[in-house]
Parts: sequence; C-alpha cells; structure tokens
Amino acid sequence: MNLIRVIVFIFCLFFISRANAQLSGTYTINPSGGGLPNFISFDAAVSALTSQGVSGPVIINVAPGTYTVHIVIPQITGVSATNTITFQSSSTDSTLVTLFYTYTNSPTENYMFMLDGADYITFKSMTFNAYDGEGYYGTVFYLTGGANNNKFLNNAFYGKSGYNPYGIFFRDARRKQCFR
Repeated sequence: MNLIRVIVFIFCLFFISRANAQLSGTYTINPSGGGLPNFISFDAAVSALTSQGVSGPVIINVAPGTYTVHIVIPQITGVSATNTITFQSSSTDSTLVTLFYTYTNSPTENYMFMLDGADYITFKSMTFNAYDGEGYYGTVFYLTGGANNNKFLNNAFYGKSGYNPYGIFFRDARRKQCFR
C-alpha cells in the first residue's frame, strides 16, 4: 500500500504541471515596475490573462505614460458579465495615458488591439493615437471572432484620413459594444 502512495506521489510531482492561479482583483501596468501586483507592459498583462484566465473582476490601472501597443486579445477563460476585465488610466485622465502603434504597409497588421473573440473587456480613460506609420493604415480596435459586450468609455481617439482609417473595425463581431 505504501508503494502505491509513493508511486502516486512521484507521478504527481513529475507529471502534473503546476497550475497558475486565475487573476482577480486590481493590477497595474507600469514600465518602471512600481505598484504591485504589477505588469511592465500591455503584452505582459494580456499574456497573464490569456494563460491564467480570471476568477473574478479584473481592473488593470495603467500608469501615466506613452505605450507602444500591437496586441491580440483572444477569448479569456472565466470572463463573463460579472467577471469583466478593465484597462483604465490610473489617474482617470485620458490625456495622461497614450497608446500608439507605428503602422506598417500590411493589412494583416492594421490594428493596435485585435479583440479576437474577447468579451467583456473595457477600455477606459485613455488616448489612442493612430497617426504614426504608413499613411493608409490606422485601425485602433479590430473586433473579430465574435467579440462581444466590450466597452470603450471616456477615451480619446486620434486618427488620420486615408485608404483604411478605421478607428474601430468590426469583422465577425457581434455589435453589442458600448461607446461613451
């Protein structure tokens, strides 16, 4: 009987990977590393959300600064009408957090954020600058894959005119989005 317990213990020790805890609560994005629990970039925050999922509402306060952003947010495990994800300026002043991307001459790279099936995500009180890079491109949010119930609140959007100057582009996304 003890031999079986030892074998089970060894099996668990070596063959079952340790699961990360799901995210819940308030976090920060701060490149200087201040403020715990902290992510140093949007990429790091989205990577944690994607790999760990959520078990409660998540608020990610973004420290004042300028951020280069080009990221895909897929469907996140555990997200629901109750367990939402909010990216917001830590100061609630949209002029203190600016996100931008230097667009290339590639239609497949024409976004700052691609919400690919992502639901219940809020972007609040930030500035999105789509002026930089290739003149024909400048989509800030590309919603696809059935992205649904996302909110864009108290943000400033700056773009350019051109061939493909969408601030927000919907493709295969449900139209249940909120803009204020």
